[in-house]
Amino acid sequence: MARITVIDDQRSNLLTMQMCLEAAGHQVRCFQTSQAFVDGFDPEGTDLVVFDFNLDDCTAFELLERTWKRYAGLAMPCVLIWSGNGDSVKDALVGQTNDVVETPPTDFVRHTVCPEDVLTKGVSLDDIYAAIARALQRGPATAC
Repeated sequence: MARITVIDDQRSNLLTMQMCLEAAGHQVRCFQTSQAFVDGFDPEGTDLVVFDFNLDDCTAFELLERTWKRYAGLAMPCVLIWSGNGDSVKDALVGQTNDVVETPPTDFVRHTVCPEDVLTKGVSLDDIYAAIARALQRGPATAC
């Protein structure tokens, strides 16, 4: 199974995701803050990252960009989970502006996160597992 890193600033969401992914046979590493993620992220030991979109101090787009810069162009599949309207994030990924996503994604982010892998909180476990499977099958930095 996959080695998955999860970042979510809500501890209960983080623990639930960890429990569910481990029950599905994945190895899971969790971070609750963006700084802890940047400091502790192991690109060699990670196959995929699941991001909560809105963290306390940044968005998943911003954190992806910081991680990419720190790890010299790292490419890795990602799944984003959004507490608001997932269509706003999907629209931003395909270049449409909106009032919900204040920081537009860079080209790097657009080629790392596919709109179909942006999920809205409350989504079923089956949908989460399907998004993870799609992202893992597609591999890193594949244009969607």
